[in-house]
Amino acid sequence: MTCRSLAAALVATLALLVQGPAAAQVRDLPAQPPPSVADLVLLLQSYAPDRERIVLLRAEMNAPAAATGDPAQLAIAWHQKAIAAQELQEVDNTTDFLEKALAHARLARNVNPNQVGGYFRIRSEYAHSLLYTRGTAASMDSFQAFARELEGSRQPAPGYVLGAYVAITNHYIHFGDMQSARDTLARLDAYFKTLSARPPLALVLSHFSQQIEGVRGFLFSQEGRFTDAQNAYLAAIRQQETSMADNAVRASLGLYAPPLDQLQRANDSHRILLAHTLISLQRLDESELLLREVLKGALVRDGRNSVLVGRALFTLARVLFERGRYPEAAVVAEWSDKTLEEAGLSEVSAPRIRARITLVDTRTAAGRAPQAVAIIDSLRQKLGADSRLEEGFG
Repeated sequence: MTCRSLAAALVATLALLVQGPAAAQVRDLPAQPPPSVADLVLLLQSYAPDRERIVLLRAEMNAPAAATGDPAQLAIAWHQKAIAAQELQEVDNTTDFLEKALAHARLARNVNPNQVGGYFRIRSEYAHSLLYTRGTAASMDSFQAFARELEGSRQPAPGYVLGAYVAITNHYIHFGDMQSARDTLARLDAYFKTLSARPPLALVLSHFSQQIEGVRGFLFSQEGRFTDAQNAYLAAIRQQETSMADNAVRASLGLYAPPLDQLQRANDSHRILLAHTLISLQRLDESELLLREVLKGALVRDGRNSVLVGRALFTLARVLFERGRYPEAAVVAEWSDKTLEEAGLSEVSAPRIRARITLVDTRTAAGRAPQAVAIIDSLRQKLGADSRLEEGFG
């Protein structure tokens, strides 16, 4: 391929990514030919990170912690380093820095829990980070301990209580414990109803609601209730868009206002789950176009080697698999596993397990079963080390 034709292929792919309509609109439009895997691989290979931004973030991440004995200042310093590491998609450093920040934040409980250096915020982010660095089981254990701590605390923290139980419900679903997931979701619905009666919380209700609707969609999907799952995910996306619109007002009132990039990542996560549900409904064109939109935004915002890009890719591999395009599906699945590995995800984290299962399925269907055997053996060994993982994924 000449340089000119290579450039033309990249431009064509980018054009397709940019003009893809939202999933809700696709059914009313004529089908568009999907981009080839060669074009998609070209797009991934040609990704160029924002070097200036990376230099600034790396300088912040590598800056020495504050030379002070004040635990509040030390918690802020280590938390800032963790935030920079998270933006760089360096998951091991993120967990390490959050662990250090947490030790200091425990001694400085008077700090606003929602701000940088706040104990509850660091504790929640730490439990989330364990999902990627030490696996789903470690994250579940951490969130359950955090929930018990919140329930025994005299400091009201409704958002963190709700967020912890959303994560716990998600993990129950991953482990295949559907009854516990249903029970926890019912508890979440009752708790949200209580919070809805408190006028001061009006500006954060949409943020709470999108979390609950997202986990509801995940539960419905795993139960085979795909239309119900689709409706729940669409509700989560709408609520998150409302939450993003209200974010500046929350910040002006001193309420917790997460960075907009963080809110957009959560929205993209729900869009990936919606795309997966559309596959189950055999609405493959809608799913593929939705995944292209997610990839477009996540590549620009988070870089190629990010969790969202990896998840979008293995979901796209499933679309190609359902179309019977097995060799292409295998190539995309390989990129997904490579992306998540380079992002530093633990082999026992839920996204990495699902990516590797997809890789096994697509390689086998593409006539490359011998290459899938080693992955199967590795998966069995990893899952067998924890009964919860074996039950959920085995």
